[in-house]
Amino acid sequence: MIESTGEFERYDVPTNPVTGREYKGMQANILGSLNTCNQFAGFKQWLEAGRVVKKGQHGITIMMPLTGQDENGATKTKFMKRVVFAIEQTEVGIVDLFFST
Repeated sequence: MIESTGEFERYDVPTNPVTGREYKGMQANILGSLNTCNQFAGFKQWLEAGRVVKKGQHGITIMMPLTGQDENGATKTKFMKRVVFAIEQTEVGIVDLFFST
């Protein structure tokens, strides 16, 4: 007989280490299928975290949902293309003052 503790195994969900948010839906499927790592962020977000994207690296394009309300109060969702980089594509480095905000 198999006994259940009522707990589920937690798999590594792709997350943004800068914001601490987990990617969901289609983004989680795309990023999770890469099997390289589970931390992804945009170029500027990596700069804010003190990391730089290595020269010559190509990011992964994902569609980020943006939810808002129209003039009638109805909820609408739009999608914007965003490019993210895996933590493996970055390195700790000196960030030029040109890029800092």
